Amino acid sequence: MSEIEIAYRESPLSHGPGAGARWPPEAYAGLPPGAGGEPRFVLYAADMRRGAALTRRFPRLLEPAPRPSPERSDLVIVRPDGYVALAAREAAWDDAERYLSTLARADERGTGAIS
Repeated sequence: MSEIEIAYRESPLSHGPGAGARWPPEAYAGLPPGAGGEPRFVLYAADMRRGAALTRRFPRLLEPAPRPSPERSDLVIVRPDGYVALAAREAAWDDAERYLSTLARADERGTGAIS
């Protein structure tokens, strides 16, 4: 009844191993993803400097500050509804930038769709 077993692995918003799964509450490192007046995606990363640069590049999509990744080598973007959007290794900053650029273009077009 709580629907915690729902996953969106086949969603066009899900990229990488483990994407589409629910992000576990014990990994939040703060408020739940999507909390606040303007729900945004949350970036979890080991490299906070690069994470901060990415959040500055996509302020309409990402929370203003990255959060620490529970796994030192992971780079994860969590959707505002608490599901993993992108899961990659820390070296995959280009993948994260491409993913967010695609979302930003969809947002600018007002389609809400991923091409």
